[in-house]
Amino acid sequence: MPGRVYVIPADLTEPPRAVAMEPDLLTVLYREIDTQCLDSTPDIPIAPGVGIRIWVDDTGLITHPDEHNDRAIELARAYGYMAPDFARTVVVTGAAPGDDTLPENVIRWLDDVFAAAAEAATGSGLL
Repeated sequence: MPGRVYVIPADLTEPPRAVAMEPDLLTVLYREIDTQCLDSTPDIPIAPGVGIRIWVDDTGLITHPDEHNDRAIELARAYGYMAPDFARTVVVTGAAPGDDTLPENVIRWLDDVFAAAAEAATGSGLL
């Protein structure tokens, strides 16, 4: 099985999801973020020896100023990266040197985090 990365749409009605990194990371980033103007956060440590990187549309805040990605902003801020704003869909990758894939336990953890957040939002009437 090829390595996977995690896609977090800005649209709250679209669930975050893991996708295979096929055929390569750059192709996945272009397809999922829908731009060729990419930028990423520095490595964000989420546990001892485990980090993530969040890839964004570098021009997204200019071209789509109303598409804030609140889920990605919260994820980054929860681990100490004070992201001022992210726009549109983002892709979360691993941050290990030479390996951009996310470990399966991190993917399961992200699934759980976002499922719990969606359940809380639905129960509160936010969605």
